[in-house]
Amino acid sequence: MIDAAQIVLRMRSTVGAETEKGLAKVLGLGHSTISAWKARNSVPLEYLVRVARDRNVSMDWLVFGIVGERESRGRSYDEATAKVRRFTQAEHSTIAEALREIASVLDGGAGC
Repeated sequence: MIDAAQIVLRMRSTVGAETEKGLAKVLGLGHSTISAWKARNSVPLEYLVRVARDRNVSMDWLVFGIVGERESRGRSYDEATAKVRRFTQAEHSTIAEALREIASVLDGGAGC
């Protein structure tokens, strides 16, 4: 069974909106539109497709909550970038140098 309230929650999570009003703003809709979707238990396909395409998540995730490879990869990426944001500038330089060395090794020593 389709549950529009859960779909709306996943859409909010996907676009980074803390509220339904925030989701409506991202989608260019009036704030009452999201409430109407939930009341009708129906989310228009157009908006599901747009969020899935624009945020690189599957329709299975948005509609059914089934986590696929794209969503797993996205979550890992989000967690990693959040950790990187906490580094100081000096740590960023050290990490960048280490990544250049790794890239050089992977390129067979050809340099970056």
